[in-house]
Amino acid sequence: MGVDTSIFTRKDIERVAHYAFKLARTRRKKLIHITKSNTLINSLSYWDRVIKEVVQQYPDVQHDQMYIDNFTAMFVLKPEIFDVVLTTNLLGDILSDLGGADFHLCLNLYMDLHQTLQDKI
Repeated sequence: MGVDTSIFTRKDIERVAHYAFKLARTRRKKLIHITKSNTLINSLSYWDRVIKEVVQQYPDVQHDQMYIDNFTAMFVLKPEIFDVVLTTNLLGDILSDLGGADFHLCLNLYMDLHQTLQDKI
């Protein structure tokens, strides 16, 4: 048997979400949050709920949520419609492989911050 565990604390999710929304404010004021909460029903559903609370503090930023399946297709077809991407380390790592250097840099902001947060847990 194999088991993988993801630990997401409210504090950590809020911290990275605020960082992403503040970044979006300095750019095109667009943020997309990528999830897979339709299958990872405990960990990513929690992630989604916390982000939906944080988004209320940024009414000037356009926020959308998308499942990773749909996002990967849309990113291949129309990458220009996306700007700031907020997601977990696992999904971000997969997306950075898909997107190439420019997209990787955007996602790396989360991954670097996330790694720092994980070190504190």
